[in-house]
Amino acid sequence: KVTDDMKTHKNPNLRGSSVVKATDIKPKATTAGSKFTAPAAKKPPKLQLEGKKWIVEYQEDNPNMAITDGNSKQTVYVFRCVKSTIKVTGKVNSICLDNCKKVALVFDNVISSIEVVNSQSIQVQMLGKCPTVSIDKTDGCQVFLSKDSLSAEIV
Repeated sequence: KVTDDMKTHKNPNLRGSSVVKATDIKPKATTAGSKFTAPAAKKPPKLQLEGKKWIVEYQEDNPNMAITDGNSKQTVYVFRCVKSTIKVTGKVNSICLDNCKKVALVFDNVISSIEVVNSQSIQVQMLGKCPTVSIDKTDGCQVFLSKDSLSAEIV
């Protein structure tokens, strides 16, 4: 435990001894390359069911993605997709869009919520029922509600 006599703001004797000498400072190592790092390597696109979670990742310019036969125990996670359209049929537990750009999502029914995080230019259209829509750190999101979802809570 740190006692009061060990704290510099309570013990003026310690304040004078905390000077760092110029010889103690090590010069920073400089890199030979540029200041900018290379962009991350492109990862392969993925659309598959892993356990109870549909994983949709790194899809680009794909207007015909479809998740069919979704059931109430499954969730859908969409990550880093660009200029794509995703159609989810059936009733799923939840849907999350993370770090996507210019993505359109059309779905039938969601039991808990749809979440849009860190994304840009997103369109979400619900054909059935969805109780909660959550939008966080997103620039440009259009939500089209169905008649069944007019009472949805938008956060």
